Amino acid sequence: MLWMILLVLVRLKPDTTDALVRLKPDTTDTLVRLKPDTTDAVVRVQPSPPDSDRGKRTYMKVGCYQCHGREAQGASTGPRLGPDPLPLPQFTRYVRTPRNDMPPYTTKVLPDGDLADLYAYVASRPRPPAARGDRGDGGNGITQRNGATEKK
Repeated sequence: MLWMILLVLVRLKPDTTDALVRLKPDTTDTLVRLKPDTTDAVVRVQPSPPDSDRGKRTYMKVGCYQCHGREAQGASTGPRLGPDPLPLPQFTRYVRTPRNDMPPYTTKVLPDGDLADLYAYVASRPRPPAARGDRGDGGNGITQRNGATEKK
């Protein structure tokens, strides 16, 4: 009996075998593995919407809680951040180029996506209950909001 063995080798183009596509730095470190037989591919990834749970993890990881409290309620070393934070553009500007004693958080330390998540966390904080008979302004019509004085 005679056995015949047929061996077939398939050679793929070098640029298609296990191609990894690294997305822009502002996306959340996503790698996409393309199929080996793919020759031309367009990968479009939408950034995920801001998430307050991820924001809480970021808030703790980068140390915001050390000055602003675990619930962004403010402390002796940093103002209250939420609820009702500054609008996102002003919040971002202040985080990137702060005044006073706060260290700057560059995009290398805190990417824009992480900052948006952090903002979502701060904005989601519940408002503390008002003390009985207290309008929240000390009776003088002036309140403090994120370190800025506002007149009612």
